[in-house]
Amino acid sequence: MLPTTPQTQLSDARIKITDSQLEPFADLVRGLMVDMPCPEGVGNVAQLDDLAQHFTQSLLAAAQAVSKPAQQGRTTAPWWTADCRRAHRELTTHQTEAAKHQFKDAVRKAKRAYWRQVINEARDGRDLYRVVAWHKLEPNLRAPPLVIGDQVIEETAAKAEALQQAILKRYNSADDLEYNPLDDEHWSGMGNLPWNPRVGMEEVERNTIGVQSTSPGTDGITVRMLKACWQHVSLFIQQLYNCCLRLCHFPRAWKLAEVAMIPK
Repeated sequence: MLPTTPQTQLSDARIKITDSQLEPFADLVRGLMVDMPCPEGVGNVAQLDDLAQHFTQSLLAAAQAVSKPAQQGRTTAPWWTADCRRAHRELTTHQTEAAKHQFKDAVRKAKRAYWRQVINEARDGRDLYRVVAWHKLEPNLRAPPLVIGDQVIEETAAKAEALQQAILKRYNSADDLEYNPLDDEHWSGMGNLPWNPRVGMEEVERNTIGVQSTSPGTDGITVRMLKACWQHVSLFIQQLYNCCLRLCHFPRAWKLAEVAMIPK
């Protein structure tokens, strides 16, 4: 991170909603939307930020009411069988080489049987992705090096420093404008762009629940959850988008993004 960039702590909690919980979630959202202020009455960016934050928190409250956060602690491996438990209990009791070999043999057999079943039952792309992810037991998740000129930089802090030097400090006072275009003498206001600051429902739906990426944002709200309650929130979201265009402002609550490296 650059020294001048504030760091935001991302929440580790993730909301997990099953298919059977989608309908109760949509019902709760419908009740919460009754008292939701109308975006058409928003007059400034501060009100827009507050309304977007309130809407996001309402979706999160509904999701948390019908579900529980995904477990953060240790969980039993799906291939762990009764034979593995018996072999592990035998190993912890006797601590012998024979018990150790027996435990390793039980684990190998259990893993082999589990993944054979997963491969045989694979029916779609999601199942195949699980198999590929298992096959790459130790994926290389390191970011590629940064090359600036003849210099190859590996460390994260050194990359940030190099980018700061190469991008942010490539200009100096000699590059300044002769005058400040934003002072009272030269500034004539925001002006108007020749465009229609309103979007139709079809465009809103295509860019909200019709997107290809279904990954959740940092708030944990997924496209799947939005689809479940779309009939209750679609008009509000359309009005909120139109308000964003009218005020030329994107809500602060939706600006935070989390970058993750995903092996392919």
